[in-house]
Amino acid sequence: MLFVMASAAVDQPERSPNGAARQYPPLVFLLLALVIAMAVLPSSLTLPQANPSQTVEIAPVPPEDDTPPPPLGNVDQLSLGSGDSLNGQGADGGKGDGGLLDDPENPDAALPPLPPAAGTGAGKTKSTKKCVQTKNGLRQTQDVVSPPCSADFSGDNGGATYQGVEPDEIRLLIYNNGGIISTPSPRGGDNYPTNTVIDMDAPAQPNEIGDILTLRSWLKYFNDRYQTYNRRVHGYMYFGGSNREQSGRQADAAAAYSKVKPFATISIASFGGSADAYNVYMAQRGVLNFGSVQGRSADFFTQFPKLIWGYPPSIEQQAKVYVDYVCTKLKGQNAVDAGGALKGLPRKYGYISTSDATYPNIQKLSKVIRTGVEACGIKFDGEGQFPTNGFAVDTETAPRYAQETMAEFKQKKITTIIWGGGTEDKYSQFADALQYNPEWFLAGDGQNDAGSYGVNQSQTAWSHAWNIGPVVRLETLNTEICYQEYRSVDTTAADSDVQNYACPMYNDLRQFFTGVQVAGPKLGPTSVDKGYHAIPPVESKDPRIPACFYETNDYTCVKDAQAMFWDPGGQVNSQTQPGCWRMVDGGERHIAGKWPKNNVDADKNKANPCNQYDASSNIQ
Repeated sequence: MLFVMASAAVDQPERSPNGAARQYPPLVFLLLALVIAMAVLPSSLTLPQANPSQTVEIAPVPPEDDTPPPPLGNVDQLSLGSGDSLNGQGADGGKGDGGLLDDPENPDAALPPLPPAAGTGAGKTKSTKKCVQTKNGLRQTQDVVSPPCSADFSGDNGGATYQGVEPDEIRLLIYNNGGIISTPSPRGGDNYPTNTVIDMDAPAQPNEIGDILTLRSWLKYFNDRYQTYNRRVHGYMYFGGSNREQSGRQADAAAAYSKVKPFATISIASFGGSADAYNVYMAQRGVLNFGSVQGRSADFFTQFPKLIWGYPPSIEQQAKVYVDYVCTKLKGQNAVDAGGALKGLPRKYGYISTSDATYPNIQKLSKVIRTGVEACGIKFDGEGQFPTNGFAVDTETAPRYAQETMAEFKQKKITTIIWGGGTEDKYSQFADALQYNPEWFLAGDGQNDAGSYGVNQSQTAWSHAWNIGPVVRLETLNTEICYQEYRSVDTTAADSDVQNYACPMYNDLRQFFTGVQVAGPKLGPTSVDKGYHAIPPVESKDPRIPACFYETNDYTCVKDAQAMFWDPGGQVNSQTQPGCWRMVDGGERHIAGKWPKNNVDADKNKANPCNQYDASSNIQ
């Protein structure tokens, strides 16, 4: 199902809906896709911010001739959800199913019992859904990670199996900012209402804003293509109030819930640090949350099992694949990418992280990474912490911390720096001034893997820098999957609308519709959980798309990363200064346990393309 994954490790700041702030990163983190953006200021970049015991039976898709089947993707063997596990208890609700509460003041008051399950049927023709022939076989869409074709369903879908689920519809609520003006746009400017529900089934109004225009097209696209078991996803968009604090987000959630009573919600609002208030309120009422919940620990998801699903990876999942890279490719080898007298020496490690308490999620990521790296036997001989996180060019913080750390690292002959996430620009400058040229290995977090961050580093120092994270391969807009898929349903929208509004919604909507399909006809949190956890752990074969599957007690999608190295002579199209992250093997992605064991000198080929991901750009 996957993502343009740029996964920011922190809450996003308040933003205009224009641009890529909703990208991932999501993606990758979904992963990232996910995804994710930040506005570039003149002097700074501000950071955005249990498996079931019974596995759902998934009908395999047989080949239609004698040709060998193509390589498996994550959902290549999934078709119509079926089996007793779905038909019997697929839509279980109640308090035991993840906090389905009717009265927030009385947590023990569960919603009324669900209707009794009806029988189910399963059939397969090629007439109802708009399946397409791809090189990987007949699929729901042209997207290489869409499920195999399940074109027709016949039988009883169970009727009203869960709140927000009716015999003929599924209510999906999209939560958006209210009371802002987005300019420029093809309409001159988009004025966002406040405290307003827009029914996507209602007739279109003149001069509708980009989010509404593109959501209408996406709902048609996904309803026409994904199997929803004789139901249609009925979309609503709620524009919140002007209060962006937690109390305001809770008030928005309460108002939206009372008006729509949705089965699921996806937020595309910028939260300014209040993301959890909306999500938690909805989860407490049994509403499933899908989408780009970024930079969250696994604990955030497990507090409401089966109800909150993230597209980007959890902090633990993101750390897992980075740690595996370090322990597989660096441990026990020489520092082949260091410069000067350090080049070729046995690796000796230093660690860099942030002490900025306003970014607890980046601190958590760094802590998990350090613990994991030390567990595989790597010892750190030096440590540095930067006090202010989030600046591409920091004109406010005295740089003495960086000068002292680099002097200490040089004196100790540290060859290799492990950087546990976050953004800072002084270390490389002082390393260059001291003629100290170690290797740098950064954990990508959605900003430090952006071209607009790297061009502000010392290019001499950064010529030895690497970035390992969930951001996917990004090139031009028309090569991106979200663009290609959107154009299959809407050929008239301006490219800027596709770029700024349609693409940032794509991964979240795809994750939701995939969940509906793999859940089977009796839709509810348990059947979605079983369907997702039936997706096999398969690596992605397309550098534009992360691997997506769900491990035990795991509720996030993206599971892989790519490695990139900095080339001062490359170019990110959105930047005037030279420099780019070049993608190893064209952006080839790996899950934990699958990194090649060669040292990094074999990966540093300047014929590899530049990744055009830039946290300040609108590329999706």
